[in-house]
Amino acid sequence: MVLKRYFNLVIALLACIISNELVAKQAPWVGTDLNGNNCTGNGQGYGPFDYRTTSDFHKHIVEMRHFTPDMEFLKGGKAGGISPILEIPGNLDYTLRALPNHHRALLTAIRFQLKVYNNIIKERLKTPVECYMLRALNFSPNDSVVFFLYGYYLHKVGHLDKAQEMFENSLEISPNSIKVQYAYALLLIDLKQYDKALYYAKKVYKQGNFHPGLRKKLEKLGVWK
Repeated sequence: MVLKRYFNLVIALLACIISNELVAKQAPWVGTDLNGNNCTGNGQGYGPFDYRTTSDFHKHIVEMRHFTPDMEFLKGGKAGGISPILEIPGNLDYTLRALPNHHRALLTAIRFQLKVYNNIIKERLKTPVECYMLRALNFSPNDSVVFFLYGYYLHKVGHLDKAQEMFENSLEISPNSIKVQYAYALLLIDLKQYDKALYYAKKVYKQGNFHPGLRKKLEKLGVWK
């Protein structure tokens, strides 16, 4: 009897935590995709929770079924006769609706979409990558990683000016991030802003041994000093 009461108390406490977190924030679809269409998506369902601060309990509930290692690395999952790749858009959508700023899931969505652009995958995401990104930024506007990921994606798909804005926002929040500085310097090279690219490249390599690709690009351009 005592054990049953204890179990019921734990369940009630968990329900209270979930309820409080559910009403704390909302995560509406905002903005437009890269074609100018209003961003829309499925309803909320579980969540939304901030990936950086929510409990491991909420993360586990989502990830154990919807963001498995196979899903993360675009291998699909238990398909039950269905091609595993077909499972990925739905599971990514569930993950990102529950945890809008789930960094690894956002990166997986980017990798999936880039494979679509390169005609490696024919399946489509439930919602455009940029809409997931805008929703995440609206939900967690101080998350530098989301700005960084969105900048990385925009660079890859050729929206260079918008990518620059995202990288600068990321660095405003996390000015000492080597990864952001490195990626931003690569973008600045494509924008032909060589002096600024050199500035960030110097900051990167001053902090230690990092991938030499950036320096080699600047050396080839005759910019490295």
